[in-house]
Amino acid sequence: MKEETYSGVIYPVENAVDKEIPPELTKLVLFPPRSRRASGRRKKTRYPSTGEKLVPKVKKLIPNKCTKCFQPEHNRSTCHKPT
Repeated sequence: MKEETYSGVIYPVENAVDKEIPPELTKLVLFPPRSRRASGRRKKTRYPSTGEKLVPKVKKLIPNKCTKCFQPEHNRSTCHKPT
């Protein structure tokens, strides 16, 4: 069946308005396939298309800094400075 499907060559239609559509095709109602949402958390990045190269995002390195004393290496909850 696969060989029959891909055996012929498909040429573009010049003017689709001039072609007559058979009545059995006009009565046919097509619906998209029923798909279910995948379980789990979604991927954050998408899959690249064929031949496309994604540039990796560069994360800025900002050191942790306390908002009480503005010293690096710790945060507000572990600060030794009294309030």
